[in-house]
Amino acid sequence: MACALATKLRAQGHDVGVMKPVLTGANVHPNDTDRLMLAAKVSDPRHLVSPYQFNHTLAPQIAAERDKVPIDIQNIKTAFDALHAQHDILLVEGIGGIMVPITKEFYVLDLITLLGLSVLVVARGNIGTINHSVMTIKLLQIHKIPVAGLVLNYPNTTPVHSPQDLGWPRILRSTGVNSRGILKHISNLEESWDEGIVYLSQQLLTDDLFSVHTQSE
Repeated sequence: MACALATKLRAQGHDVGVMKPVLTGANVHPNDTDRLMLAAKVSDPRHLVSPYQFNHTLAPQIAAERDKVPIDIQNIKTAFDALHAQHDILLVEGIGGIMVPITKEFYVLDLITLLGLSVLVVARGNIGTINHSVMTIKLLQIHKIPVAGLVLNYPNTTPVHSPQDLGWPRILRSTGVNSRGILKHISNLEESWDEGIVYLSQQLLTDDLFSVHTQSE
């Protein structure tokens, strides 16, 4: 989703930077950082875009423990500040969810607060999305973190449930957030990445989205 967002903003003429603070699955190419940098057409130093890179596809804290590499949150903040100084908009891609641990006592939620981000929440288009979406948004609101909106993303080739079946209108009404788009699944996205990301970007509603920094979560 962050790639689609970067693609749309760049097409609108914005100077967009990207960041994936902790990359897991770094030994797989293309990985999340590869794709983000390609979508935004940036050549920023990779150690700033992803200050920590681990091969294990696990939560950051666990991946760091496996590699015996401690994560220093200040290094992430320093990289963020450097990238933010270079771009009008800086997109920070999330790491699984707001309660995923980065270190033993520091969560993605804490990083969002530290960096002063607003959050664009991405909901999965399947059963359970009411619980996941509402809990995530309510927790962000309790911590007074701005929620930039909600995107419904369909991960399956053939959606079994419509947005109405999944309670999409109810989620928007009960949380008070705006829908920023419904992304249909593209079955051959890996084979036609560029075209697919452009297609997804056209389904995003971004006109009033970027008065503040935004994280895609």
